[in-house]
Amino acid sequence: MEYGIAARSAAELNRGLALAESCGADGLAARAREALAVVGRAG
Repeated sequence: MEYGIAARSAAELNRGLALAESCGADGLAARAREALAVVGRAG
């Protein structure tokens, strides 16, 4: 997910979000959602 944030890559962030949700990492999933919101505004 760090790469997705640094690269502003929605695809990588979505991948990280799916993985975080699948293993119950709620804090990480929330961070991915926040980063996706920022990337969406930037695009």
